[in-house]
Amino acid sequence: MTRNVDICPTCGGASFLKAADRVVQVLEHVPASVKIVRHVEKRMICRDGDTTVAGEMPTLPIERGKPGPGLLAHIMIAKFDDHIPLYRLSEMYERLGIDISRSVMADWVGRASSLLAPLVSATRAHSASLHSNENNAPSNAGTKHPELFRSANRNRQLGNPRKPFSGLDNASQIRRCLSSLPTAEKTKR
Repeated sequence: MTRNVDICPTCGGASFLKAADRVVQVLEHVPASVKIVRHVEKRMICRDGDTTVAGEMPTLPIERGKPGPGLLAHIMIAKFDDHIPLYRLSEMYERLGIDISRSVMADWVGRASSLLAPLVSATRAHSASLHSNENNAPSNAGTKHPELFRSANRNRQLGNPRKPFSGLDNASQIRRCLSSLPTAEKTKR
C-alpha cells in the first residue's frame, strides 16, 4: 500500500472524501527455495518381550535416497520438458548452496523413470495413433547408434489439447509394438 495523502497539493485542505482506489499488480520473481524435511522413525523396546517396535516412515520415491517427490518432479520436468541438461541443473542447485552432482541426478532420473513406467504404459494404451521421426543418437561406444523415435498421441480428449502426450522410444520397442499390430495399421506415410 502506498503512503496516505494528508494535505491537498492544490488548495492545502485536509478534508477528504473516499474515492476509488487505483490498484497496480506487478509480477515478481520469487527465487526457488529448497528445504530439508526430516522424518523421524520412533523406535521403542518392549519391556516384556525385549522386542524393538518401530513406527511407520513415509514411503519415499527412492528408498534410502535423499530426493523427495517435489525435488524429483522438478528435476524430471526441467530435464524433459524444459530441456535443461543435468550439468546445468547441478550448477543451478550449486547457486542455491546445494551440491548435487549430475551423475547422482542421472541415477535419480533413471529411478524416477522406472517409477513412471506404469503411467507411460497406461497413457500409450490410450494413444489413437503413433507418429514417428527416426533419429540416430550417439553413444559412448561410438559404433552403436540406436534409432530413436518420437511418438505422439493426437487424441485431444485425454487432457490439454495444446499439449498431447509424446515420448521417446528406441527402435526395438517400436518394432515390438508394430509387430503386434494388424498389417493394415502399419502403413507408412
